[in-house]
Amino acid sequence: VGVADQAMSKLKKNNLIKFIQNTQKPVLGICLGMQLLFEKLDEGSCQGLAIIPGQVKHFYELDFNFKEYAFPIPHM
Repeated sequence: VGVADQAMSKLKKNNLIKFIQNTQKPVLGICLGMQLLFEKLDEGSCQGLAIIPGQVKHFYELDFNFKEYAFPIPHM
């Protein structure tokens, strides 16, 4: 659990960004970790690690009408 800007700042401070981007070993990202693997994030002002092409978007910005659904938006 965390905030993308702070997580990327910690990765940068610990010289881990290039290592993660260039490693040939499998990398597992869970929750925020998975989001950081993408190019762009809607959360915060930082760029992601750009390992996975694409952008992480908030549910409410997607083209859905949630009022039609009888279930809540998933949240970890």
